[in-house]
Amino acid sequence: AGYNLNIPLPPRTNGQGYLKALDVALERIHSFDPWALVIAAGFDTYDGDPISKFDLITADYAEIARRLHALHRPTVIVQEGGYRLETLGKNAVAFLEPFSV
Repeated sequence: AGYNLNIPLPPRTNGQGYLKALDVALERIHSFDPWALVIAAGFDTYDGDPISKFDLITADYAEIARRLHALHRPTVIVQEGGYRLETLGKNAVAFLEPFSV
């Protein structure tokens, strides 16, 4: 109890709005100070995904990952979601790349 954080976002949330919510979550993570992270990376937030209600672009996934990677914690990334097959690969690569350094 007390370690769950839900941040509902409205339809058509873009990268700027998503990153603002992520910053709130990162503050909570920082205060919790976990020894490791498990990230559920869903790319169904991409603008044009058939089930998406959000408007994220590929560059947003790279920035999200950079901010998560900056926590400097051992990290497991589980991909779940992303149904626009034409862009799924580039979005996943954009997200994973910051963790490869």
